[in-house]
Amino acid sequence: MLFSRIQNLTFLSSILLLSACGGGSSGGGETNNNEIAPQENTTYLVSTLASEGGRIEPISFTVESGSTASFTVMVDENYMITSVSGCGGNLTGNTYLTDAVTNTCEVSATFSLIPSTDDEAPIVNVLFPAKNSRANGSKITIRGTASDEGGVKAVRVNGELANIATQQESGSTGQLDDVVNAKVDWQIEIQSDIDEDLVITTEDDAGNIDDIAESIKVFNAIIPSNFIVDKTNNRLIGHLNPTQFAIVDLPTKFMHVINVQSLGESNPFTYYENQNSLIHSELIEEQLTLSRIDVASGDVEVILNHDLQLDSSKWSFAHVKSLVIGPEADELFILLTYFPVEGVNQAQSVIMKLDLNTNSLSTIIEGQTLSGNSVSTSDIAYTSKGLLVFNSAFGGNDDGLSIVEFDGSDSKAITGNLGITSASVDVDHQNNTAYVAGYKGFSRIDLTTGEHSEFSLETDQDELAISQIRSTGLDLSNDQYLVRDSDLDVIVAVNLTSGTRTTFASNGVGTGRVMIAPRELSLDSANNIAYIADDGGNSPGFILAIDMETGDRETVYRFENEYNYMMSGLSFDPATNILYTSINNQVLAINIEDKSSEVISSASIGSGVFFSGITDAVLDKTNERVLVVDYHGEAVLAVNLSDGSRAIISSSNSDSLVGEGISIYGISSIALDEANQLVYAASQVNKNIISIDLATGNRSLLLNSCEGEDFVDDGLNHISFNKYDNSLLFANRVISQFNIDDNVCKYSSLSLPFDLEQNERGQTFANDFNKLYQIDLATNEKVILSK
Repeated sequence: MLFSRIQNLTFLSSILLLSACGGGSSGGGETNNNEIAPQENTTYLVSTLASEGGRIEPISFTVESGSTASFTVMVDENYMITSVSGCGGNLTGNTYLTDAVTNTCEVSATFSLIPSTDDEAPIVNVLFPAKNSRANGSKITIRGTASDEGGVKAVRVNGELANIATQQESGSTGQLDDVVNAKVDWQIEIQSDIDEDLVITTEDDAGNIDDIAESIKVFNAIIPSNFIVDKTNNRLIGHLNPTQFAIVDLPTKFMHVINVQSLGESNPFTYYENQNSLIHSELIEEQLTLSRIDVASGDVEVILNHDLQLDSSKWSFAHVKSLVIGPEADELFILLTYFPVEGVNQAQSVIMKLDLNTNSLSTIIEGQTLSGNSVSTSDIAYTSKGLLVFNSAFGGNDDGLSIVEFDGSDSKAITGNLGITSASVDVDHQNNTAYVAGYKGFSRIDLTTGEHSEFSLETDQDELAISQIRSTGLDLSNDQYLVRDSDLDVIVAVNLTSGTRTTFASNGVGTGRVMIAPRELSLDSANNIAYIADDGGNSPGFILAIDMETGDRETVYRFENEYNYMMSGLSFDPATNILYTSINNQVLAINIEDKSSEVISSASIGSGVFFSGITDAVLDKTNERVLVVDYHGEAVLAVNLSDGSRAIISSSNSDSLVGEGISIYGISSIALDEANQLVYAASQVNKNIISIDLATGNRSLLLNSCEGEDFVDDGLNHISFNKYDNSLLFANRVISQFNIDDNVCKYSSLSLPFDLEQNERGQTFANDFNKLYQIDLATNEKVILSK
């Protein structure tokens, strides 16, 4: 307890005035006049003494003997009076009155904290990252808010103190004892490559602690970009990055990593069993380099440098497609594709053979065998009788198999057309059976009879529809065919008996159907759901509902039309549980409860001006309409939800001019400010963002540069309006943010997404190939929420 004392000396003064006077003549008498002055009153000092938590006013008082003194006891916030005593006084309210003072005395007061009625620790809100996410870097910033009426004292993540800041004061110690922090912002940088939950602990000024105020999971997993299967040792060997390979034991899925010197990323390689090594290829311009990698040590040795010396009048460039080695031979076969200067359909398959003992290289196939049989294939496989090739390259009329002699002298067809759009072929140990992976299913071929049977057809799939085959391998010990799909970013395991597909390994988050090309995004913030419109890549499009806490994906709708149709716009109406989108110049309403759909406007449905090239669509719930952009018509149209009729809201086309102002040619994306009935439109052609008044159709320039730099050609896209802070998010080379009120534009360092949205908490979400992710504009970081 701290005390302060102010005390003065008291004294008694008394003056006796004596006066003597004498007068008269020499013979006269003598007169005496003695007089005593009146005595002054006696006074005493009353001093004060106060503990921490309050004070006494005045700090001292001088009173006449027998008089009383009055003091006011002042109490600090959150404190109360414990006792006041001294000078025989009494406390009434906040006034302390002494008894009659007859001597020096002291009034003392003690104070104590008011007992807290707060028995709850601060509430924490994590803004970044989401509950369950995957990070790509080794570190990540965890950021959020915390609140407590009594004041937030500390926020910790796995025991580490976070930095906290209030509007009044900020600090780096994570603890602000002198400020009542009812609400604070906090953040901390942590390692993201730890495989454990991140537990957030909060503490308030009253000492309440919540040991698990929140917990999140951030992981940093990675699977090989391409791989081969070592059938002899029953293991998968995959390329992780330019300096690392992964070796996965297939029965246990246990993985360990070998480090190598920097090599080309994701280039074809094969396993050389005789030397327990990998043969890795790299083709830069026309220089083919083959390196041997010791699997045990990671040591790298270059075994071949070869200049392809392409005829520049015929060939533009070359690409290594596949490498194979015979298990009993020391011969490496290299499949390359030569791409012509003109006409991709005239690409040529070239097969080279390298003697690994002598390092002599020869070309055995240049588009055909020596006998004149055409060879055009996207893959090769080794058998004891020759090399398996496809009858025609990917996309050709015949995706069956042929066998080519090792010297390239001749070839022989084994099967006719398989009808699965074949992409990759593998052979079992005994060289009796070949397995083919295609974009419409899989095939099993008896190499003796040529008989084949198809299984795991694409038409029977939902969650694991094949999109982009990167590499394949047979895992016969587990009765499965492994397929690395680069679009799905997973290794799919196809059961050879049942045809069932499962995920063998994944870089993903959540379960459910895999995203491929998720073009459009709409948020249901109340239910923490993100809706994604995916055009399906090489398969028909679909719409997913994604749980943003778990990353789990549910298919809410599948389009029946052919693949390669792109959707434009996606808006969710929580009042009706209906999603609105457009595809192939049709505006659709999709009921997510019964998974039904209705075309509400098209060439044959609804009256009015027809649109010829919809690039975006957004729901205007206030006016019960969908606003669409007609790219070619230079117009924004309104589609009535009840009858599908169409009316021009604004147009800069001279044939259908509505409204005044700047041209709206080349609009790729729009965002709606529903409260103010404004549309913000991004033009790739004009390289600007304009504002459109929906009442008049008038158009005005809002923005054509950011941070002093003009917008770039074809880079402006994906605009989103945040009504909570009156700002725009858009993509122009990178994700950018424009505060409309302050007229301030800022770039981030985050790359372009397909689409992006913000919620009322200021969190930003975006979608790109095969993933939904969260971005943090404050730190320029991002994490994957679902993949």
